Amino acid sequence: MPHMQIVKTVEVYDEQSLAICWEPHEDNFYFNLLPESSEFILNIEDENEEILSTRAVIRNRALVSRALRQKTKAGSRVIVSNCPRGGSQPDGLVYLWKDEELSEPSAPAHFQDLLLSTRFESFTDEQLRILFFLLNENKELLRKTGEMQLELERIKVPKPDSHEILKENFSSQNLFPDRKVFRSWVLEKFSEVEPNARFLERNYPKDGLFSNRKVHIDFLFQDSNNHYLLVEICYYNKGWQEDLMTYIYRLNQARELLAKGTASNPMNIRRMIITNSLLHGMKDACTINQVELIHIGGFYRMEKYINE
Repeated sequence: MPHMQIVKTVEVYDEQSLAICWEPHEDNFYFNLLPESSEFILNIEDENEEILSTRAVIRNRALVSRALRQKTKAGSRVIVSNCPRGGSQPDGLVYLWKDEELSEPSAPAHFQDLLLSTRFESFTDEQLRILFFLLNENKELLRKTGEMQLELERIKVPKPDSHEILKENFSSQNLFPDRKVFRSWVLEKFSEVEPNARFLERNYPKDGLFSNRKVHIDFLFQDSNNHYLLVEICYYNKGWQEDLMTYIYRLNQARELLAKGTASNPMNIRRMIITNSLLHGMKDACTINQVELIHIGGFYRMEKYINE
């Protein structure tokens, strides 16, 4: 593994921790920088801290540390590396130290020398009050400077293009590792999608569509108005190849079959697609074909696109 390092600005993570955070376009760098093990050691200014769950670190795009709060503060510039300072080879640890050249501005050296050489016992009360006031002002200026540097860092980071946003949307489906889990979750939580709906059948129809027993609609429900509701699960993964129109076509065929079997008006049979990722053109296709679309994205964020 090559020697890797990057200069970052320390950010506030919570009341007890600071963090090194990054954007989606930096993922590849941190996947290579951080160890693959489920836990590793973060060395901060020659002191070690155990970091647990690399996967959580990657998912949240934050290297979180309590010890970091003891060594520096938000707005400070630091170096993150897979090699010790002055070292040439990675050794399985992650190292972090202040970059003296890029660290936040400090008080001028002559002012520090003046403070060290001053005999405060000779000061009057008024002079001491003025001195404390100036020190507090200096502290506040340093804090504001750190916040401004942090904001500048965020502004400098280029915004991901539409492709990156779509990629991030796909990679954020942490609740549902595969279609089986997503399908089971939808069935269990369907009352949150459609209140008071009654489950009728899984894999409708049993004999399949197009004379093919392997082709079904995932679920058949009946809504609170006693209208039938056909639900198709569209789960995206890297190997996903089906065209969206295939799902819509299956829903149309199932609607015709259900209308004949129940003597129902096809216009009263609802069609719905529930997806974990909004693929390009999906909303438009569902709108044109009057198919209801439900998006369950990220960490359980539900969005409904329903044609009235």
